[in-house]
Amino acid sequence: MIKTNKTGRLLLCMAVFATWLFSACDDTMGGTNTLGFPMDTLSFVANPNDTIRIPVKVSSTWTLSSNKDWCRTEEGEMDASGLSGSHVVPFIITDKAHGFLSEDRAEIMLTMNGESRVRAYITRLAKNYFMEVSGDSGVYAAGTSVKLGTSGSVQLNVKTNFNLNLLRISYPEWLKATHDGGTIRLSVVGSSVKYMIDEPEDSLILFNNDTTFRRSFHVQYAGMDAMELRVDQPIEETLIVSQNTKRCHTESKKYVAPMNFTISALNDGYRLVSVAYDDEKGCSVLPPKERWFEVEDNRLGNVSLSFEEMNTGDERMAYLLALPQALTDSLERCEEGYDVALANFLLDTAKTDLKEDVLKYRLVKMAQDGVMNITISPETRWNLRVATDGKTYSDAIKGDTLDAATDPVEAMITTYRGYKLMCAAYDNKVGCTIMEVEDSWLNVVDDTKGKVKVRFKANEENERILYLFALPLPLVEELEMESAAFHDNLSRRLFEEVDGLREIKAETEQFVIAKFTQEANEENAIKVLKKGIEVVDVVKETDQEWLAMAEEKGVSAGKVFRCSMKLGYMYQIKPLIPLSIWNTAFSENKDRLDIYGKSGKKFESGIDYKEEHFMMEELEGDYMLVQLTEMRVHIKEDFIIYFINNDTEHLKALVVILE
Repeated sequence: MIKTNKTGRLLLCMAVFATWLFSACDDTMGGTNTLGFPMDTLSFVANPNDTIRIPVKVSSTWTLSSNKDWCRTEEGEMDASGLSGSHVVPFIITDKAHGFLSEDRAEIMLTMNGESRVRAYITRLAKNYFMEVSGDSGVYAAGTSVKLGTSGSVQLNVKTNFNLNLLRISYPEWLKATHDGGTIRLSVVGSSVKYMIDEPEDSLILFNNDTTFRRSFHVQYAGMDAMELRVDQPIEETLIVSQNTKRCHTESKKYVAPMNFTISALNDGYRLVSVAYDDEKGCSVLPPKERWFEVEDNRLGNVSLSFEEMNTGDERMAYLLALPQALTDSLERCEEGYDVALANFLLDTAKTDLKEDVLKYRLVKMAQDGVMNITISPETRWNLRVATDGKTYSDAIKGDTLDAATDPVEAMITTYRGYKLMCAAYDNKVGCTIMEVEDSWLNVVDDTKGKVKVRFKANEENERILYLFALPLPLVEELEMESAAFHDNLSRRLFEEVDGLREIKAETEQFVIAKFTQEANEENAIKVLKKGIEVVDVVKETDQEWLAMAEEKGVSAGKVFRCSMKLGYMYQIKPLIPLSIWNTAFSENKDRLDIYGKSGKKFESGIDYKEEHFMMEELEGDYMLVQLTEMRVHIKEDFIIYFINNDTEHLKALVVILE
C-alpha cells in the first residue's frame, strides 16, 4: 500500500470499491453510455509519493492522459493506453513544483473512438511547513521559553523544509537577532544588559516570507552576573596628559577631554576606584579627595573623565577602575576592613602594579607630565673651544685639548619620557636662533636611549657659537612639534630678549648639553685684522706683531666672542696678553679694570691668568667678563672696539671681533 495518510487510505478504498462496482454492473445498469464511456467522474486527494489507481472498463481501445507534470504513470509517462476490457492504471504523484501556498489539480482524460472525457480529478495538497528550533537545552516546542543566561546571548539552530533565506525574525527592542543560514544568535543590547527581563508579551517570532507560517517563543533574560562588569571602549594604552592638561594622547591616538565611558553592571551596581601608580614606590589606593583628575558619574553607568589641574610636581600616574557592587560589598565584609581588603584584591603581592585579573575592570591608565626636569651627565659644559678644522677641541675646565674623533663630547641624558635634540646658533646681532641638529655644524650620534656623542664639521667662515639642547619630550609635544610655528614657539619658551638680543633664560640652562665655540677660518680672520689697520695703526698682519706693539704702547688687547650689556659695559673677552699688562694699561687713578666671573665673583688684579685654572669655571673657561669704567667706547665697522680714557684721550684697550 503506497498511501501514507488517513485521507489517502480512505480515497484508495473508495477507488477499489468503485472498481468492484464497475465490474459488477453491465451496460444495462448505466455504467457506460452507448460509446462505452464510464458515466461517473472520479475524484482523488493526494500528497507527493502517493499512487492513485484509475479503473477503466471499456469496449474499445483507449488512452488515459495527465495534464500535470507532477502526475505520471509508473513508467514516468504522461499517458497510458490499452485494448477493450477492464483495467486499472496507476498514476504516481511527485513533489515536482510542489508549493506551500495552494493546492493543485490534475485532470486524467480518457480518450476512445475519437472522443475525450475527464475520467478523474486528482488534487495534490499544498506542502506542509516544518520547523525545528533547538539550542543547548534541546528542542524548543512552539510557545515555550528561550532563556538567555547571565551571558546575555544564546545560539539557536533552525531546521525547516523551506528555504532559510525566506526566514524572517521578529523580536523585542531589547534584543538583537543575527541570522546566518540555519543559525540565529540572540544578544541583549544597550543598557538592557544591566537588568533582568521577563515580560509576558516579549516573544521571538519566526515566520516565512509570506507570513503563511509562523512559530512564537517567549524570551527571558536572567540579567548580568552580579560579579560581572563591562566597560564600553576602555582606553587600553596609557593615556598621556600634558602638564597644562590641554592635550591627551596615547601612542596611537589623540583624545579630547572629557573622555566618556559606559559601564554595565547588574542594576547599575558599581563603584569607581582610583589607584596611584609610581615606578619606584609602587601602587596604592587613591582616595577620591586626592585625585588629580576630575570624574563625573551619574550612577547610571555614564562616567566622564577630564583634567583641570596643572601639574607643578613630578610626573604622576594613576588607574581609574570600576568594580561591581557585589564585589565591593564582599570586601566590606572582610575582617581586615574594606581599605586593606581592597588593596589586597587590586594589587600584586609586592604592590608594584595591578593584578592581571583586575585589569578587566580598568577604564584607563593615565600619566600626567610633570615639571620638565632633565638630567645631563656630565654637567653642562659652557665653553668648549673647537678647532677650525673640527678635529680637536679644548675643554676649558680640564685645560686640555682632545681629539674629536677618538674622544668625542659625550653626554648621558636621563628623562622619564624621552627627549629631542635641538641647537641654537648665537649671533651678536640677534642672539640665539633655533635650528635642527642636522642643519648645524655638529655631527651628533644619538642612540635615542640617552647616550649622545658629538663631533664637529670644519669651519670655512667666521667664528661661530652653538648651543646643543636636550629637550624633554613633553616640552616638545606641548609646543606642537608638527606645527609650522614650532621653532617660533620653542624660541619663546627657551629665550628672553635682553637689550635687543635673544638670550637663554635661567630655567633653560638645565636643557643645555654644551656650548661650543668654533674658531674662525684663518684666512677670514686675517681679512678682519687687515680691515683694522686702516683705522688703528697698532694692528698688524699677525697676532704676534699686533700683541708686541700693544704691549710696547701699554695698550691691552683681546678678542671678543660675545658681547652683552647686562652689567653696563660688560664684555666676554679672551685676553691675548698677560693680565699684568692689562693692569699696567689701567693703572691711572681714574681708570679701573674690574674682572668678574660668571657668578659675579670679582677676579682680583695681579693674579697670573694662565696659572689660575681653578678660576676657569668662574671665568667661563678661557674667557673673562670685563667691566671698563671711566671709558669711552668706540666701535668701528663691527670689527674693532677701542676704549679711550675720557680725560687723557689715550687709547687704553683694543678688541678685535672675529664673529
